[in-house]
Amino acid sequence: MSGHTPRHAFTVPNAPAEDCQIPIDQVTIDALRGQIPVSRAEAMRWVDDDFARLAEDAYVRIGSPDLSSISTGWSTFSSMANTIQMLKDNLHFL
Repeated sequence: MSGHTPRHAFTVPNAPAEDCQIPIDQVTIDALRGQIPVSRAEAMRWVDDDFARLAEDAYVRIGSPDLSSISTGWSTFSSMANTIQMLKDNLHFL
């Protein structure tokens, strides 16, 4: 929705908007993907393996809270961030 904020798009999803999708066949997608020199998994990852292990450890240390509700996202993130900082400070991991 050009000229609108993402928040507006989420709070008023039925507002008029133009569908600008361009259909692309699977053969073209596969050909384009074949030009990317890394695996899909590597291309789509957000962090390196060391940080992923650190984050997984922090998640377990805070009790592996349920992630099915958006209402607990910030508290989970904050707890993990604090735990990661503690691990970095105490274990000199990074």
